[in-house]
Amino acid sequence: MRDYHRHYPRVRGRRSVFFFLLFAFLSAMFGLVSANDLPLLHLFWELTTLSSFLLIGYTRTPQTIGFAFQRPGR
Repeated sequence: MRDYHRHYPRVRGRRSVFFFLLFAFLSAMFGLVSANDLPLLHLFWELTTLSSFLLIGYTRTPQTIGFAFQRPGR
């Protein structure tokens, strides 16, 4: 992250937000793997999708926001 912010000084450092989102994504993935019924599986699937979307658009630049909204396979 240090190199990233050195190359892009205009992007504000939000390291704590990034690590929270990464932890949320990993927790949702763990819940997805260990879910033992369909409603929990669906809940963790949606949490994985949401945290993935937020991680992709982390820098809040127009390019990353566009990537976050882009459909798979495009």
